[in-house]
Amino acid sequence: MQTSDPRKLSLARAKGSADWYERVYLYGPLVLLRVLRGRIGDQAFREGLQLVVERHGGGTFDTAQLRDAFEEASGSDLEDMFRFWVEAGRLPKLAGRYRLVAEGPDRIWLRGQLNSDVAAGTIEVPLRVVSVEGSRDILVALRDGRGSFQAGPFASMDVSVLLDPDHLLIARGREMKLGEDAPGAP
Repeated sequence: MQTSDPRKLSLARAKGSADWYERVYLYGPLVLLRVLRGRIGDQAFREGLQLVVERHGGGTFDTAQLRDAFEEASGSDLEDMFRFWVEAGRLPKLAGRYRLVAEGPDRIWLRGQLNSDVAAGTIEVPLRVVSVEGSRDILVALRDGRGSFQAGPFASMDVSVLLDPDHLLIARGREMKLGEDAPGAP
């Protein structure tokens, strides 16, 4: 591999590269686990890992057994997430719009919507909201190809949104625009 830092690798750019195998088979599971942890939270994630170790020790396990452990630990149905991340054969095209809404002095809200041409099930898309106060990462659930989000309040209108900033999703395209035709409150 060209880099030992998995955060600098991109599955989307892996095809045709000399280190394709390493990116897909070594980095891919790291991406799945990172997204899974963001969805179910740190505590449930640790409990899920503990269940996998207790049940399978140093042995092998399949995707269904992994999913079962994390579903039990989190109390969540993770079928859609695993279907997208593990079994999906189609790459989504992601697009979003957002706007800034002033609700008084130093109270600016960001409101927006994401769309995907994958209209079945649920996928979670990472966003990074950047402002003069710093940045924060959020996950937006796209259900049947649509999801809305809100963040704030912010002290100024100097706010931007990065769609999938770490390229965790394998996507055909990513587009995020600031626009007046963006949705109101989600």
